[in-house]
Amino acid sequence: MPVERYRNPRKARWPQADYIIGSGFIVTPEGVIHLGLGNIQGVERHIRNYRHGRDLTDKPRGVKVIDLFGLTSEDVRHRYPAIYQWVLERVKPERDQNNRAGYRDKWWIFGEARSEWRRMCATLPRYIAAGIQSGAAASRWLTA
Repeated sequence: MPVERYRNPRKARWPQADYIIGSGFIVTPEGVIHLGLGNIQGVERHIRNYRHGRDLTDKPRGVKVIDLFGLTSEDVRHRYPAIYQWVLERVKPERDQNNRAGYRDKWWIFGEARSEWRRMCATLPRYIAAGIQSGAAASRWLTA
């Protein structure tokens, strides 16, 4: 993606970042320990910090999010069985009821792929997160 596209803020079309479809992807600091964070190699690539709009304007809750983008359900089941079971129990039942086939079929992926956003932020040390609520925007620099 060309950098020039973002030099003029009046013409900028910022890509939307990932968003979550299913609250079962959100995990407390205590919950991530049971999912293998810090104990199972590779889990740290799939459990990340999560900020909701209110976390930007108030004290952050310190929750994490399960991000299995790039993995098949079989990959998750074999490599990270605790994460697979967590998502199977907490996300799949809700996703089975979703009208969008993409969400039903890829129930272990927390939302839209947003590959443009992922490519952009892959090399960034930090980024601006903005939460828009009731027409007002709050933004913060966050570490990538």
